[in-house]
Order: sequence, then C-alpha cells, then structure tokens
Amino acid sequence: MKIIFIGTPEESAKCLEEVSKIFEVIFVYTKEDKIRGRGKSKTFTPVKTAAINLDIKFSTSSPNSDFLKSLDADLIVLCSYGAKLDVDVINSAKFGAINIHPSLLPQYRGPSPIITPLLDGCEDTGVSIMKMDEGFDTGPILAQVKVKIFPEDNGEMLTYKLFKKGTKLLINTIRKINTGKYSETPQNHSDATFTKIIRKSDGKINWNEEAEKIERQIRAYNPWPMAFSFWNNKNLKILKAKTSEHIFEKPGHVKRTSSNQIIVATKKGSLELHLIQLEGKTPTNIQDFINGQPQFVESILSS
Repeated sequence: MKIIFIGTPEESAKCLEEVSKIFEVIFVYTKEDKIRGRGKSKTFTPVKTAAINLDIKFSTSSPNSDFLKSLDADLIVLCSYGAKLDVDVINSAKFGAINIHPSLLPQYRGPSPIITPLLDGCEDTGVSIMKMDEGFDTGPILAQVKVKIFPEDNGEMLTYKLFKKGTKLLINTIRKINTGKYSETPQNHSDATFTKIIRKSDGKINWNEEAEKIERQIRAYNPWPMAFSFWNNKNLKILKAKTSEHIFEKPGHVKRTSSNQIIVATKKGSLELHLIQLEGKTPTNIQDFINGQPQFVESILSS
C-alpha cells in the first residue's frame, strides 16, 4: 500500500509515525510554517517535523490532484489537516481517501467533535474511520469504536485517547482495504448532529451560568482556547476546577470555605478552583496564588 498522508498537529504526527512503520508513506502534505514572535521565526507543524525525521518527501502547499495522480498512490489518509479536500484530490488515489474523525459519526460532524461532547456532558464518544466524499464528514463508515469520557477528561486528554484508538483502528482498516475484506456503511444523515468552529472568545466564562456547565467548559477548552475570566482587569485562566455545593448570592464572588477551599459563586452551585493562570504568569496552584494575592478572596470575577 502506497499512502499519501495529510495532517498537521501533534496527534497527526504520531499517527504518521505509526502508519509509516507498517505501510509505505510516499508523500506528506501539511500546513505552512507559522511565523511567531518578534523575530518572526518559523515554526514547523508537528507533521512536517515528523516527515523530515522519517525522510519522507512533503509539501506545505495545498494538495494538487495532478501531482497526486502522478504518484500513483493506493490510498490517501487524512488526519486533522484543518481543511476540506477537493473531490479531484480525494479521487486521485486508487482507493480514494479515508479520514480519522474523532466522534461516532453521524454524531458531531464538523470542526470541533472533541470539544463539543465534553461541553454537552456526554458519557462517551468515539472514533470513526470514514471514506471521504464530496460532503463534510458525510462519507460511508469503514470502522468505529466507542471511547468512554471520564469526569476528569479535558480536551487534551480526550484528544490523546481518541487518536490513539483511532490510529490503531486506521491501521487495521488499511489492512482490510489492502486485502479487499472491508465494507462501507452509509451514514444515516437524518441522525446527524453538527459542531461549530471554536473561537478564542468562546472561552470567556459567564458566572451567571450553572457551575456544572462552567466546569465542563473549563475541561473542554483545555488546552485551547482555555476558559477565562477577569480579575483586577487582567485575564485569569481557569485550568482546573470542580463543582461545589456551596451557594452564595452573587455570581463571580470569590469566597474561602471553612475547609479552606477557594470557590466562586455561580447561578447554581459554585466552582472550587484548583489551578489558575493570571495574565503574564505561569500556572499556579490556587493555595499558592492566595498566599501571594490574599485580596483575591472576597473579590468579584467579571464575566
């Protein structure tokens, strides 16, 4: 099996490394380098770094169907690329293109299938290996596996679990495609649910929401865009917290409990803070933060 691999972030790079151990990856597409800092230095995508380390030819331009056809590849594998492929690109390999989608399709189609079930408070989610077509996450399913969501899971943890499972499922699916012993199951489009593009502003906490909803927001948006509030006109990221039954009158009011917990009032219940990060500072345990900023207690966090 000669494979074209298309992907961008860290989970894609790990997938590329595992796939290349078993199959012949002949070319890689990834996103362009990012320009960072005052020195405008270029930062490679994790997939570009992996391709260099694996000595696989790559491109940071958009996939080109004419070039792909010249490679005479058997299969295109897409893993968190960050853009939709044109139909002519999908059809430029012998067996077309397949994609790792981190949800149980047709549930949670779209750009944020990991964050959204965390926000929704789901007890489980999963991974689908999908054959790509002209739609957006609409192609037939080749394989699926369910993954449990634990109460402590955040976006980073769930991403790791889903793509670890997904990579194993992908490799098994490629083997089946290679032997012709695979089946395609059309999606029931009437059962489809959809996700939206997540923006940095989505992380802003509204203390007039219920504590349970805010806690899910904190987990779902870690590591990006991070749930945040404001204290003393500075951005305050909430990295880790849990719900509490303590009730106070004013949402956003910071209190110290009799057992020395630092909690913030919400519309219903309160939130016990564990790990926070004040603008310009490193992440800090809440007790260490209070030792240095005792005025934080009895303050009001703004929404």
